[in-house]
Amino acid sequence: MIDKRKLCVLPAVILPMILSAACMRAAQPAINGHVPDSQDLVYNTELYRNDDDGSVKFLYVTIRGGGNYTLADVISDRYANDEFEPVVDIIFQEGDSKGPAVGYYGFGLSDFNGTIEIRGATSRFAGQKSFKIRLDQRMSAWNGLWTVNLNKHPYDLTRVRNKLSFDYMEIIPHLSGLRTQFVQLFIKDLSGDLPAAEFVDYGLFTLVEQPNNLFLRARGLDPEGQLYKAEFFEFHKYPDHLKHQDDPEYNEDMFQQILGIRGNQDHGKLLSMLDDVNNYELDINYVIDRHFNRNNYLTWLAVNILFENIDTRTQNFFLYSPLNSYTWYFLPWDYDGAWGFYDQIDKEREARRGLWERGISNYWGVVLHRRFFQDPENLQALVEKMELLLDTFITSEQTSSLLNAYYPVISRFVNRWPDSEHLNVEDFEQEFWRIADEPNANLSEFHLALENPMPVFLGVPFLDREMLVFRWSASYDLQGDPIYYDFQISKSPDFADILIEQSDLVKPEISVNPLPAGEYYWRVLIRDNQGNQQVAFDTYNDEDAENVRYFGVHKIVVN
Repeated sequence: MIDKRKLCVLPAVILPMILSAACMRAAQPAINGHVPDSQDLVYNTELYRNDDDGSVKFLYVTIRGGGNYTLADVISDRYANDEFEPVVDIIFQEGDSKGPAVGYYGFGLSDFNGTIEIRGATSRFAGQKSFKIRLDQRMSAWNGLWTVNLNKHPYDLTRVRNKLSFDYMEIIPHLSGLRTQFVQLFIKDLSGDLPAAEFVDYGLFTLVEQPNNLFLRARGLDPEGQLYKAEFFEFHKYPDHLKHQDDPEYNEDMFQQILGIRGNQDHGKLLSMLDDVNNYELDINYVIDRHFNRNNYLTWLAVNILFENIDTRTQNFFLYSPLNSYTWYFLPWDYDGAWGFYDQIDKEREARRGLWERGISNYWGVVLHRRFFQDPENLQALVEKMELLLDTFITSEQTSSLLNAYYPVISRFVNRWPDSEHLNVEDFEQEFWRIADEPNANLSEFHLALENPMPVFLGVPFLDREMLVFRWSASYDLQGDPIYYDFQISKSPDFADILIEQSDLVKPEISVNPLPAGEYYWRVLIRDNQGNQQVAFDTYNDEDAENVRYFGVHKIVVN
């Protein structure tokens, strides 16, 4: 097992390499008046020195009455983007297993020092909720945090996928992860009709650090720099949403539909980067070297693929750039769907993951990634990065060591209320130890997926000269094999009854006679001359069949 106490020497070890790389860049001629600035992401690792992966902190929250909302209102908040966003004032304290204790944060406090609200997206519908606590910044931070994210991870049978991922990032170079901590939460609710006399045990949570200015400052990074949270971001220019802050039509709410603003409000550097990413006259390697750090970029992608965190295409990451630098760095966020999450007990993998949600094809819809990996040398660099990580850091032995540290904590909570009400002990035991070899399995799957053609986007059918025209974006084969398209129309999303079919198309379009009024489903099956297959990015969710997902399928309605 890698000793975290040794991590504090890491910057000193790699500093000569960084200086050498900087000297090499200084010797390079300027391109368009700019010398690429791609210094590796180096930060203060001292904040991990005293981490104890198997420890538990005891947090106590008192909700006082008399406010506009109650704890029941907070727990009932199921939708993150509607007008109902209940937040209640709290007294936040730390203590031991018996209650708030002398010498701990907030002991003896009788006035509010924070607020609590629900957090998450789909987890809001789970039996047990996750919470966000915001502390009053006029007071001191707790453990260096003003935002306390308490995640229940209700759909993760192991309850450790997020923590396992971020604990690994403490030892992986070129990538700054988030601090995590197991927490047992107690709440005394004085806001309802029947005030609680004592603290009630809400069970086990995982605290995950919030990426913000405090996060940057704690690592010796630039707290005045740009920091964006990807909401739905494919590295397009989004001219209607992403505008310069001095533009008369700038709308911050529209901007944050694409990228949440968490740092400096000057967006000029971001817009300049997007101009270059979307300028196909510029070599993509020049764009990468001008605006990104290769080690950070490749490491972020490699970790996502090895951990199988597929939900990182358009969200679940941050972009950070120091104030006086051209370079953007990827920072990770949210890994509770990683480590074989789609292989969990009683879950049908093929029903929950599309064929394209594997390896590079998972990222092919993002313009930056698509352009970068059309260069075979860049693809080889990613393979070498993954192999290096598996050989040096992400080993089965290291994973087992971390799981062994977590097990005494998780197993204790799984066998007691309230966590036992929402997690089957037998499922936990089987799933917990299964995931140790996931990264090696994911590398093998990555290599297999490279043989498949890349996925496409289905367009919107339209009438032209009394014919119904279907178009889709062109596929791409990394081996250069010829690509063929098989077009199908059906009356059902499972294509049990195919009405129209045309095979061996070489152009990404087809015209058919107009269809009678009704609902139809269409798809394009993509294959190369070696028999490798792919489907489109489009996904149809059948609400009438308990939201069964049909990958590569698009619904149309003919009036």
